Amino acid sequence: MNHETIFRKFDVMDIPKGSIVLLCGVQNCGKSTWSKKHFKEECIINTDDVFYSILEKYSPAEKTFEEIEMLTSLEIKRLIDESKTKNEYTVVDAVPTEYEERISWIEDFCTEFKNVILIAFKSNILEVLSNPRKPASHLDKKWSITFPPQDYIVMANHGLLQEIKSDIIRIGATKTYILSTENKNSIKCEINW
Repeated sequence: MNHETIFRKFDVMDIPKGSIVLLCGVQNCGKSTWSKKHFKEECIINTDDVFYSILEKYSPAEKTFEEIEMLTSLEIKRLIDESKTKNEYTVVDAVPTEYEERISWIEDFCTEFKNVILIAFKSNILEVLSNPRKPASHLDKKWSITFPPQDYIVMANHGLLQEIKSDIIRIGATKTYILSTENKNSIKCEINW
C-alpha cells in the first residue's frame, strides 16, 4: 500500500471515489465546521450526533454507559455501510483521540474501503482552549457526562501528533493530511473519480 504523508504545504486534498475519510483532532478544534465546508452533508457521519441520538432513547436505569457506547458503535457501523453503498465517499467526524481506542475503532470499521484517508487537525492549543465550548445539554446532565479538563486536551493534542506515523502504518492509510490552524481554511478537497 502506498503511504503518502503530507506534512508540507498543500492546497488541494485528493479524495478518490470510494474513500473513507477520517477526521481526528481534539475536542473543539473545528473538525465539524471544517467538514461541513468541504464535504457534502449526506456523506458526513458525525459520531457525536450518533452518540447523543442513542443517549436520547434511554435512561441510566435502562442501559449502562458501556451499553450506550456499544449501541453507538453498532449504529456508526450501520451508517458507514449504508453510506458506502449510496455515496461516492464517506466522512467520519470524528474518530477517537486516544490511540488504542482509535486504532481498534478504525480497524473495525475501515476494512472494506480501498482508500483510507486520515485528516488530523494540528491545532493551536491556545485557540482551542479559547473557543467557546458548547453548553452541557440535558443529556450530559442526565448521564453525568463531563467535558475533559484543559490539561487533558493539551496532552491529547500533543499525543495525537506523536502517534500519526504509527496510525499510518497500523491502519494502512493511503493518504494522511495534517491540517494546521494556518492552512485549514484555505484547503480545497477534490473528489477524484
